Amino acid sequence: MLATAPEHQRKGAGTLAMKWGVAQADFDGVDAFLFSTPFGKHLYEKNGYEALEEKNFDLSPWGLNEVNQSFAMLRKCRTAQ
Repeated sequence: MLATAPEHQRKGAGTLAMKWGVAQADFDGVDAFLFSTPFGKHLYEKNGYEALEEKNFDLSPWGLNEVNQSFAMLRKCRTAQ
Protein backbone atom coordinates (compact mmCIF):
# COMPACT_ATOMS: atom_id res chain seq x y z
CA MET A 1 0.00 0.00 0.00
CA LEU A 2 1.28 3.43 -0.94
CA ALA A 3 -0.17 6.44 0.82
CA THR A 4 1.13 9.91 1.57
CA ALA A 5 0.24 11.89 4.69
CA PRO A 6 -1.98 14.84 3.74
CA GLU A 7 0.59 17.43 4.81
CA HIS A 8 3.12 15.89 2.39
CA GLN A 9 0.84 15.39 -0.62
CA ARG A 10 1.62 17.17 -3.91
CA LYS A 11 5.34 17.43 -3.01
CA GLY A 12 6.68 14.40 -4.89
CA ALA A 13 6.89 11.86 -2.05
CA GLY A 14 4.35 9.50 -3.62
CA THR A 15 6.02 9.76 -7.03
CA LEU A 16 9.41 8.96 -5.53
CA ALA A 17 8.09 5.87 -3.74
CA MET A 18 6.13 4.69 -6.78
CA LYS A 19 9.15 5.10 -9.10
CA TRP A 20 11.24 2.97 -6.72
CA GLY A 21 8.64 0.19 -6.96
CA VAL A 22 8.48 0.46 -10.76
CA ALA A 23 12.28 0.24 -10.99
CA GLN A 24 12.23 -2.88 -8.80
CA ALA A 25 9.57 -4.51 -10.99
CA ASP A 26 11.60 -3.74 -14.13
CA PHE A 27 14.78 -5.06 -12.50
CA ASP A 28 12.96 -8.27 -11.54
CA GLY A 29 11.44 -8.54 -15.04
CA VAL A 30 7.82 -8.53 -13.88
CA ASP A 31 4.72 -6.49 -14.64
CA ALA A 32 3.38 -4.21 -11.91
CA PHE A 33 -0.30 -4.35 -10.90
CA LEU A 34 -2.18 -2.15 -8.45
CA PHE A 35 -5.51 -0.72 -7.43
CA SER A 36 -5.75 3.06 -7.40
CA THR A 37 -8.17 5.61 -6.05
CA PRO A 38 -9.36 8.36 -8.41
CA PHE A 39 -6.97 10.73 -6.62
CA GLY A 40 -3.89 8.65 -7.48
CA LYS A 41 -4.93 7.45 -10.95
CA HIS A 42 -3.25 10.32 -12.83
CA LEU A 43 0.07 9.74 -11.03
CA TYR A 44 0.12 6.11 -12.13
CA GLU A 45 -0.95 6.90 -15.70
CA LYS A 46 1.89 9.44 -15.98
CA ASN A 47 4.27 6.64 -15.06
CA GLY A 48 3.15 4.02 -17.54
CA TYR A 49 0.20 2.33 -15.88
CA GLU A 50 -3.00 1.63 -17.83
CA ALA A 51 -6.41 1.43 -16.20
CA LEU A 52 -7.83 -2.01 -16.99
CA GLU A 53 -11.10 -1.82 -15.12
CA GLU A 54 -13.07 0.48 -12.85
CA LYS A 55 -14.82 -0.94 -9.81
CA ASN A 56 -17.36 0.79 -7.61
CA PHE A 57 -18.04 -0.70 -4.20
CA ASP A 58 -21.23 0.18 -2.34
CA LEU A 59 -20.24 0.72 1.28
CA SER A 60 -23.79 1.09 2.63
CA PRO A 61 -23.86 -2.50 4.00
CA TRP A 62 -21.14 -1.34 6.43
CA GLY A 63 -22.99 1.78 7.52
CA LEU A 64 -21.37 4.26 5.13
CA ASN A 65 -23.46 6.25 2.70
CA GLU A 66 -20.93 6.27 -0.14
CA VAL A 67 -19.47 4.35 -3.04
CA ASN A 68 -15.75 3.59 -3.15
CA GLN A 69 -14.29 3.93 -6.65
CA SER A 70 -11.16 1.95 -7.53
CA PHE A 71 -9.16 1.31 -10.71
CA ALA A 72 -7.29 -1.90 -11.51
CA MET A 73 -4.09 -0.76 -13.24
CA LEU A 74 -1.21 -2.53 -14.97
CA ARG A 75 2.26 -1.42 -16.06
CA LYS A 76 4.04 -3.85 -18.36
CA CYS A 77 7.68 -4.65 -17.61
CA ARG A 78 10.06 -2.43 -19.57
CA THR A 79 13.16 -4.59 -19.50
CA ALA A 80 14.17 -7.52 -21.69
CA GLN A 81 13.87 -10.83 -19.91
